Amino acid sequence: MKPPSPSRELHVALRAARAAGREAMRRFRRKGLRVETKGDGSPVSEADLAADRAIRAALGKAFPAHGLLTEESGLSKGDGRHLWIADPIDGTQSFIRGVPTWAVLLALEVDGCLEVSVIHAPAQGTTLWARRGKGAFENGRRLRVSQRPLKEAWITHGWTGDFFPHRLETGLSRLTGRANLVTGAGDALAYAAVARGQVEAFIEAPGPKVWDHAAPRLIVEEAGGRFTNLAGTPSHRGPGSIASNGRIHASLAGAFRESR
Repeated sequence: MKPPSPSRELHVALRAARAAGREAMRRFRRKGLRVETKGDGSPVSEADLAADRAIRAALGKAFPAHGLLTEESGLSKGDGRHLWIADPIDGTQSFIRGVPTWAVLLALEVDGCLEVSVIHAPAQGTTLWARRGKGAFENGRRLRVSQRPLKEAWITHGWTGDFFPHRLETGLSRLTGRANLVTGAGDALAYAAVARGQVEAFIEAPGPKVWDHAAPRLIVEEAGGRFTNLAGTPSHRGPGSIASNGRIHASLAGAFRESR
């Protein structure tokens, strides 16, 4: 299936994400990168802030009435119907260490429903996007989740430090005995691996925010998968997340319900 012609919103989203990516790439693996620590203890680099400015400039010019929520700038209220949700650099830790698994995340909600999503990973030369009802694509190629059952599944998960405070590590333990492989992963490209059919699931404990989940959710869903919080409720606002090929989703959510 060829990708559909981009809507204006998707066209602008791709342009904004690529502008942010260019700002980030100018600073990637550069000596002397300025890094500070935010109030929550997480790092923010000059590249995060430059990418944030690029997104705000592109969206503000194209859609001045729309709201915008970014990790680095917070919420700018708009018309109450349209809300762009952005993580200028998802995977700042990876970015700082020179690991190319970071990405720019951007999504558009209209009346609370995701309509457009972009994951742009310039260090890997790839861009994923989706429009509601139009499918998910990567560099023009249609994305499809796998159809493997749980016993053959490769399940990945986010930072283990987020699981222990919520006593969710037992959920991972249960899955280790049921699936073929359970391993750690990280950053938004772990969600991309689900959409590509490379792995069957990616699970995150409470900790990541809406800007970490909004863009991946629509891409996974448009690739034929499912995206919920840990309770199994469709949501990109948590708590936690399960992205899967759909076939094994009930078993994954059940494992974490049992752990509580």
